[in-house]
Amino acid sequence: MEDAPVAQTAAPSSASTASDDHAGSRKGTIGGGDMSARVIANVMPELPESLRDKPLEATVVVRFAIAADGNATATLIQATPDPRINQWLLGVFKHWRFFPALRDNAPVASTLEIRQPVSVQ
Repeated sequence: MEDAPVAQTAAPSSASTASDDHAGSRKGTIGGGDMSARVIANVMPELPESLRDKPLEATVVVRFAIAADGNATATLIQATPDPRINQWLLGVFKHWRFFPALRDNAPVASTLEIRQPVSVQ
């Protein structure tokens, strides 16, 4: 029996952060009583059969706007060439969960960009 093609993803390959009110000046590690937002749940389910009609190797860049309560919204900054897969990915990213950034040990809104490999075979 032939193996069914699946969307394979690895752990996020890289991430950068920026506080919303200091986006240009606070990229990367934050010092003192401060901490960057981080992913705490990033489930990538199997790609539906209806989206497996052609092979694809791509890396998407997704920007998460993370609220102080840890809720996030996702925007694809660099998408795949397939708009159907992009829509599916955005639906998946809605289920990712985050620990918010901290400033002076208090949760604050921030952004996080993650490069996510996608493989359809």
